[in-house]
Formats: sequence, C-alpha cells, structure tokens
Amino acid sequence: MKRTAFDVLRRGLDNVVANWQLLVLRIGESLLFFAITIAGILAAVVPLLVSIGLKPPQTPEDITDLAELILNHWVALTWIFVAAMLLVSIFLFIHTFVQAGSARIYIDGDRAAGPAVEGVRERYHVFTVERWMAGGREGFWRVFWVYNLAWLVAGVILLLPLVVTLLFSLLLGGVPAVALGISCLGIIVTLFLGFAVAIVTSIWSQKAIVITMARLLPAREALAAAWADLKRDTARHVVVAVLIWIVSFAVSSVFSIVSSVGQLQSSMAFRHAFGPLEIASWMVTTVISAAIGAWFLASFTSLLEE
Repeated sequence: MKRTAFDVLRRGLDNVVANWQLLVLRIGESLLFFAITIAGILAAVVPLLVSIGLKPPQTPEDITDLAELILNHWVALTWIFVAAMLLVSIFLFIHTFVQAGSARIYIDGDRAAGPAVEGVRERYHVFTVERWMAGGREGFWRVFWVYNLAWLVAGVILLLPLVVTLLFSLLLGGVPAVALGISCLGIIVTLFLGFAVAIVTSIWSQKAIVITMARLLPAREALAAAWADLKRDTARHVVVAVLIWIVSFAVSSVFSIVSSVGQLQSSMAFRHAFGPLEIASWMVTTVISAAIGAWFLASFTSLLEE
C-alpha cells in the first residue's frame, strides 16, 4: 500500500530532524555563497565599474551616456560577465556536492528506518561526515548533469514561444500595432509557461537526484526514470511539493514582514535600532530555506524508498 502524501512528508521531516547535521552544512553553504558573492563584488566588480565611470542613470541624457560607455568598455564588461558565470559555476559545483552527500544520507536513513511510518525518530539517524563526503564524491558529477540537463530542457521549452513570437513579429512588421500586440501576448505566454516549467523542472530534477543516488544511474537514465515515475504517480509528487512550498511561503512571508518594518520609518536612528532584528530575520530566513530544501529532498527520498 502506498503511503499518503502526509505520511511521506512526516517521514521526510523525521529524516531531516534525525540527521540535523545536514541542516548545519546547508546553512554553511548559504553563508559561504553570501561571503563569496560579497568578496567577488568588492574585490573585482566594484573597482572595475568605478574605474570606467559606470553609474546608475538619472536622466535620459545619462542613459545615452551609459550606452556609449558600455560600447567603449565592452571588453571590461565582458570580463565582468565571465566572472559572474564563473561565480555561478562555483556555486553550482558546491551545491551539487552538498546535494549529492545529503541525498546519500537521506536514502540510507530512510532505508534504516524501515517501512513503518510510526516509530522513534532516531531510527533515521545515519549521519557521519565520512558517509556524507563519500556520497558527495560518488554522486557529484551525476547530480551536476541532472541539474544541467533538466534545466537545459526547460530552457529549450521556454525558447519556443519566444521564437514563434519573434517570427510573427517580423512577418507582421508592416503593421506595428499587430506586431506589438503579438509581442506582448508572446511575453505573457512565456511568463506563465516559465512559471509552470520551473515547477515541473524543480520536481523532475529533485526526483532524478534521488534516483541517481539510490540506483547509481547516469544522469540521462535517472531523468528518464524520474519522468516515468512522475507520470505514474503525478498526484502524490505534486501534492508533496506544493504542500512544502506552501509552508515555505507562509513562514517566509512572516519574516519578510518583520524585516520590512525597518523601512517604514525614514529616521536613521530607527533603522539602526531595528538593524539587529533585520539581521536576525535574515538569518532565520536562511535557516528556514535550508530546512525546506532538506525536507523536499528527504520527502522525495521517502517516495522512492517505500
């Protein structure tokens, strides 16, 4: 008998709490991303932008000057783009290692707990640094390609309405009003499609990560198997994902409201006094984000291992 979505969520939560050390690692990952980003901006981007005189435009004349400045310093700005892509690649490498190691722990924890939903939470506990590192080393490359292939497919799907919109706009270029209407319609369709594709791709890639770590399949085979599982059991996967996202949105909204209170007053004294609470709110939001990501992964592990 298949577990209900709520049983899956409960097992996933028990697995996360029992192996709480993974949350510490995920929080550390977020803080490391933040530190690397700030260091990169301060060390490379800001000095380069200042040296070429780039600043936010304030008037229409500034926009013209900005365009001319970009054309005159395109090499420097290209290096900024390359540096940003390098930074994103570093983030992806770190995240895939953390994700692979975490999946290994949650899979082993779910197996160790047995099939019963009821029971002590400690039966899920299998975490060791050695086991996590071994999972990261073993599955890093496969998880890396799961992400890249899944989001490549998503990107291609999103390009289709844009290409169609561009073609119709060019064909009907002689009628500006119609071309503008088609362009606006194409952008709206792309935005809605992008939202749906992002949700599906997120669920698909998460499922494939669990499969590639549990069955040691290459990325392409794991994605194919994940898609087959999603088609067979769409409802439970969607319900589990949506419930986790609802919890995430509700909790994050509360702390977003708290952090925005400091912007209600223009007084610098008030903002300085409220600063520590804003920092605390940001830290709590980081912890919640890490916990939601862990819960998502552990719950999908429970769906696979039942």
